[in-house]
Amino acid sequence: MSFRALLVFGFTALHRLAELTAPTNTHHAAAITSRRISLASVSYAIIPPLTRPSYIEYSLPYHKGDPHSRGTQCRIFDDSIWKTSHHIRHVLEYITLRRSLPTTSPDLFLTTTLEYPSRRWFLDHLNSFTTHPHGSKSLRAGGATYAALTG
Repeated sequence: MSFRALLVFGFTALHRLAELTAPTNTHHAAAITSRRISLASVSYAIIPPLTRPSYIEYSLPYHKGDPHSRGTQCRIFDDSIWKTSHHIRHVLEYITLRRSLPTTSPDLFLTTTLEYPSRRWFLDHLNSFTTHPHGSKSLRAGGATYAALTG
């Protein structure tokens, strides 16, 4: 379920894979724990007339375009253009599951072994659905292309 949530966050919010996963090199992974999205930063809001969450908001503590490391508030909207209402539902299911896990980790994304997902872990899962391998740029590029095509 963590893979699906990562996929939704990356595709709909156009994140780089490095913003959502740890580098495969474990030496660098330990150095960037402060760059991970925390579970505590996630919230959602209901905007009338909807009766379900209208968007999910979270804090991205760091990204490549943030030279002063101030972080960015991000939102994934339940939008008819993106057709993301099912995406929001999947993310809310994941957040409910994540909050029930027996761990003290503050990280939003955890694998079934309660570890922060690595780049390799994500790419292995992504490539298990296709006959040809995808690179780390496929997630953001696919989301951007979809947004451009849908207007």
